[in-house]
Amino acid sequence: MRFSIQDIAARFAADRFGSTCTVYRTYAQEVLAIPVSERLSNLEDFYELLEGIVDGLYGNACGGTLSLMERTQLFEVIRSDWSDSAPGSVRASMVGIVNALRPLEGVSSWLNELADRQEDAQYAGYLRQCAEFDRDSPAV
Repeated sequence: MRFSIQDIAARFAADRFGSTCTVYRTYAQEVLAIPVSERLSNLEDFYELLEGIVDGLYGNACGGTLSLMERTQLFEVIRSDWSDSAPGSVRASMVGIVNALRPLEGVSSWLNELADRQEDAQYAGYLRQCAEFDRDSPAV
């Protein structure tokens, strides 16, 4: 059964703090099943929800809960949705999520590519710092 972003967000609000790693993973899987058209028409809500789920995984020391395939799928979704002109809150959520997916192949090079095309030197520097961050095992 597929759920809308609003349905998942409403249920997640009750489970956000103190849930098990399995519960957070279920939410991540539900979010990954949201149709592209709905995701794109509700981009801010989608990434706010996804960031909350990833924060829950990270905050509860659920490293390795998401499979390599799920982490790769999240990265692919973010890369396809990225726009340098997207609202700052959406881009910040995307970068935060991507950082939690490490050590995932391609993350550092993608962040460096983003940094290279930024006009804001401070933002470009932040992206480069994120690209240089090294993690031995996945945070999610």
